Amino acid sequence: MKLQILTPSRIHATLIDMNGSLGRIDGSVGFTLANPGWKIIFETINDTQLKISLPRHFEGNYVEKLVHDILQQYNMSAETASMKISVMETISRHIGLGSKTQLALALADGISRLLKLEGTPLSKEILASVVKRGGTSGIGVTSYFIGGFIIDGGHDYGEGKEKYSFLPSSASNAAPAPVLFRDELPDEWRIVIAIPHLVQGAHDAEEMNIFKECCPVPLNDVEKLSHIILMKLMPAVKRKNFDDICECIKFFQTIGFKKNEIDLRGQSFRDMITAWQDAGAPCVGMTSFGPALYTIARDMDQANELKQSVDNIMSEEGSLAFITRMQNTGASIKYLS
Repeated sequence: MKLQILTPSRIHATLIDMNGSLGRIDGSVGFTLANPGWKIIFETINDTQLKISLPRHFEGNYVEKLVHDILQQYNMSAETASMKISVMETISRHIGLGSKTQLALALADGISRLLKLEGTPLSKEILASVVKRGGTSGIGVTSYFIGGFIIDGGHDYGEGKEKYSFLPSSASNAAPAPVLFRDELPDEWRIVIAIPHLVQGAHDAEEMNIFKECCPVPLNDVEKLSHIILMKLMPAVKRKNFDDICECIKFFQTIGFKKNEIDLRGQSFRDMITAWQDAGAPCVGMTSFGPALYTIARDMDQANELKQSVDNIMSEEGSLAFITRMQNTGASIKYLS
């Protein structure tokens, strides 16, 4: 058997409730991107040894570690796994586009299909539990399965509940949050991504420390966020109201946990956001802990103009800007033989 999985990536626009006074925390807003994505080919081979092929100049051994961890979850070992896994295309790590969640889900999904595990294809809940993702935000997990514009409802919070502390997905065993809202955005809209050459986004121990230090956020912030999400953002997405969606994205950068994320990057980073908006960007948001920034364009012509403007703003060598689009479907899974 041989199959190919091509994942999307995602924008994480904001966490909603990092206060917890109602007995729930987290909750997320985000949407799915058509690219970049992981392209991985899985195939059965005669050799009993597991084989993993990675792109040239690929750094780190985290793919191998994830594969070994997943095989253990399936009660197998690398010595008995008669398969080859070839990573053809990648999403850069720690830039805010959800690389690890998409990689982990694709590996767990592809391996389970190759092994023809009982119940294959496995459900979202089972695959998420295998790779331990989705414990704070459900945007990445939902993007992998169905794509689109997503709002999830977070987790029960308190002693003996799903979560008893403020932790990122990488350190939480909670199940993916329930999807409260999912819709699609126009095919002609485009997303411009700008990745300034800065320190990578927070992860691992640093990410956990930020959650501990910045939470709980003021209840007033949560109330304002909830109000604008329910009464402005959701109707705007339903009605494809470009201007209102952009207003909401701009507001997200000024309040709650997202404001803390941006403040940690310093004034020069916030100045970059302002400069791009002054140059014509209808809104600028930071996804996750960054450093990737994003804006929305009505069409490809506007997207090209916005890319050129941010290229002019980002002077550091190694900075990158590109145009993508929103994806209203999940990962593409194709059987090749």
